[in-house]
Amino acid sequence: MSPVDTDDMIFPGKYALERVDEFQARIQLVENSNESLLSAKEQQAQKISDLEKSLKDQGDALTTLKQENTILRESLAQIRASIQQLAKAKLETQQSLFDNNFQQFRESLDKKPKEVEWKLVERNSVIEGLRLPLSNIAKTVESRKKEIVNEKERLDMYTKSHNMLSNAWIIVNQRVPMETNSDGSTVKRKNSMVGEDQGSAKRQSTSAGPEATGDGSFTSTHGSD
Repeated sequence: MSPVDTDDMIFPGKYALERVDEFQARIQLVENSNESLLSAKEQQAQKISDLEKSLKDQGDALTTLKQENTILRESLAQIRASIQQLAKAKLETQQSLFDNNFQQFRESLDKKPKEVEWKLVERNSVIEGLRLPLSNIAKTVESRKKEIVNEKERLDMYTKSHNMLSNAWIIVNQRVPMETNSDGSTVKRKNSMVGEDQGSAKRQSTSAGPEATGDGSFTSTHGSD
């Protein structure tokens, strides 16, 4: 076999090998691409799975929230009902107390005029009972005033009489003549008439009392005879 024939045989084989390498490279590229696609699909599937799980969790959470919301609404309804019952009971109690107080107030108002009337009757009775004693006391006071006035007039008269008698005694004593005793001393002459008049004047001055002078004192200008 000549060299030319050998080259002719080698070239097609070489070409065939190159083609085989090229096909293998493409196959490898396709495999790599498939692997990449498979990895991307797996990642996408994982993401979808995670998303589904997240959606499921959110759905569960939403269901839980709905249940809790339902429970809260029921609790709120119970609280409202309790508040309404308490408010109603309190209102009824207040209304009952108000009615009782109003009834008592009306009864007290009804009794008040009667009590006032009774008190007025009692006071009128007391006033009527005191009217006669007070009238008697007033009459007694007026009578006593008149007696006092009369007593004062008598005292004034006694005082004037006493003063007149005192002045008369002074004049008489001044006019009585002097007598000479056996021992040579001189004295005023005594007579029975003068002694009696002097005793009468003393008695009148004593009956007039200390009021005769008006200042609580009583002085006499009688002689010592």
